[in-house]
Amino acid sequence: MSVLIDALLLGFFWLIPCGSSFRILPDQTCGEWCREAPEGALCFVDRNVHSCQGELCTTSCELWSINVLSGNKPRLPCGFFMQFQGFPIGSSPCRDECLPPEIRRDRYPQPLGEGLLCCDDRCEPAVAARHANFSNYMCGVLECPCNYFGSDCDDDFLAVDRLERVSYGPIQHLTLHLSLPHWDALMATYQPGGVTRVFVEGWHIEQAYAIANTGPPGVLEVLSQQVDESLHENVTVVARALRSMPAGRVRSVYVNPSIVGFVNSMQDPLMDFMSHPHNGKVQHLVFVSTGVGLSGVRATMELLERDGWFGTNLTTVSILHGARTFRDMPFRDHLLSWRDSLGVSVTIISSERERCSLDDVLCRDAVEAHIRYSQMRQTEGSYLAQGSEVHTVLRETDSAARVQHAAALEMGPGGRLADLGASFEDTVVVSCGRVGMVDSLPLLLDVSCRERVRKAGKGGSWVSRAFGGARKESSVCKDFGETRVFRNI
Repeated sequence: MSVLIDALLLGFFWLIPCGSSFRILPDQTCGEWCREAPEGALCFVDRNVHSCQGELCTTSCELWSINVLSGNKPRLPCGFFMQFQGFPIGSSPCRDECLPPEIRRDRYPQPLGEGLLCCDDRCEPAVAARHANFSNYMCGVLECPCNYFGSDCDDDFLAVDRLERVSYGPIQHLTLHLSLPHWDALMATYQPGGVTRVFVEGWHIEQAYAIANTGPPGVLEVLSQQVDESLHENVTVVARALRSMPAGRVRSVYVNPSIVGFVNSMQDPLMDFMSHPHNGKVQHLVFVSTGVGLSGVRATMELLERDGWFGTNLTTVSILHGARTFRDMPFRDHLLSWRDSLGVSVTIISSERERCSLDDVLCRDAVEAHIRYSQMRQTEGSYLAQGSEVHTVLRETDSAARVQHAAALEMGPGGRLADLGASFEDTVVVSCGRVGMVDSLPLLLDVSCRERVRKAGKGGSWVSRAFGGARKESSVCKDFGETRVFRNI
C-alpha cells in the first residue's frame, strides 16, 4: 500500500528499538497492570490481542497503554508512528495484496514481527489521521501535523498546476508543474534517492514516487510503472488515476516535500558519506538500476555534475541499467549525454531478446557487454555459480541477462571496473529499482569481493595495489557491504 510504503520509507530510518533502556519484568504479559507500572517497564505482547513473532513480542507498558488500553481509536503522536511503535487495538497484519513486495513481512517485520499492520479488509493503514472522521475505522488516529501520510495532514499539501506525459511502453514519464514557492518547499529536504508522495483529491491515499530531476525550478519529473494487478485496488488507485489523467491543467493533484534518500546499512546518506573525509576516498561510483529506478540515478547524476564531482573526485562513473527493451527506456538522451560529455560508462541489460541497430551506441555497448559477461561466466566469473547462497540467486536466471550479476562480474576478478583499478575500498555502489535486484546485489557483490581478496592473497602486488595490505577477506568485504552499498528502500 502506498501509504504503508511511506511508513517504511520514513519510519525505518527513525526506528528505535523499543525498550533498549527499559527495566525488564520477566514473564509479565501486557495487561491492565501496565497502567500503574513503573516507568520503563517491559512486558510481553498479549497474543489474545495481537499476534507477534520473536523479539518483537517484547514491548513497553507505555506503548501498550497508548495502543491498547486507551480504547478504540487511540491517538498516536507522529513520532511514535515514525518509530514503528503504532499497533493500535483493532489492527492486524496486512495481507500480501495490501503491500508491494518491497515492504512485506520478509523484509520488514515491524512493529510486532508480523509485518506492517492494517485496519480493515480494504488495506487501510493501522494509523492515519483520517480514522478520526470515519466511524467504521477503529484503528489508531495519527496526530497532525506530520509530514508522513501525504493525504492525511494538509500542512504540507503542495498543489500541482499542470501535468505532461510521455509513454515508454508500460512506463510513463510524468512532468508535474508547480509554483516556484511550492517547488522550493518540495525540494528543500531533497537528497539523492528522495521521494515525494502524490495525492489525488477524492482518494485518502497517496503514492510514493522517486524524484527524477533537480531542476529547473517549478518542474518535477517522476516515472510511473505499470500497475501491479495482484495488489488490492486501494493500493493502486492513485497510480491508476495519475496514469489515466488527461494532460494539461489539473486542480486535484498534490505533492508533499521530499523524504528519505539513498542510505547504506548504517543509515548514512549517500552524499554525506561521499563528502566526509573520514570515510576515505570515493573514486569509483557504480549505479545499478532497473525500470523506473532510473529516476534516482538521473537526479543524483544532476547533483554530481552541478557540484563538480566529475574530473576531480571521481575517476570512473558507471551506470548498469536493466530494461525490458531498448524501446521502453526513458532518459535515453541523458544517458547518451553523460556517456559522451562526462565519460560515464553506460551498459543496458535488456531482459527481452530484441534486435537493435549497432549504429546505436547504447545497443552496441550492450551487445559487447552481453558477450563479455557470457564469456566471463565460463572463465573468471565462474565463481559466481559456486556456493549454495549464490546458487539460490542464480538458479532461475541467466546471470548474463541480469543487471545485478553484471555489476558483480564487473567488480570481480577480470571485470572491467577491477581492471580500471576500482577496489572494494574506494568504490560506492548505489542500487535503485526492482526489489529482487536490490536484495540480491549485496550478496553477489560480497561473493565478488571475497574472490578478489582470495586471489589477492596469492600475490603480494595484488594485495598492496587492490586492497592496501593483507587485510582479512571478512574485514574488507564486511566493511564494503555495510558502508559502501546504498539503496533507498
